[in-house]
Amino acid sequence: MKIPNKILINKLEKINSIILNKHQIDAVQEINSILSKTKSIFQFTPFFTKKKKGIYLYGRAGRGKTMIMDYFIK
Repeated sequence: MKIPNKILINKLEKINSIILNKHQIDAVQEINSILSKTKSIFQFTPFFTKKKKGIYLYGRAGRGKTMIMDYFIK
């Protein structure tokens, strides 16, 4: 079930007492879109499979990557 982006952004800001910047908002929207299209991105897959599905966020330290991913994992 897809949660509206605005609700996700408001929850993230409230939980972490911050205001997300444009790049963080874009990341939240993209991850929410991906997760709404797949059954579960965190499904069990055998260790030696060739294709692995997931999300990779990259950027400089202190940009909120872990904060955003932690929210979606919980």
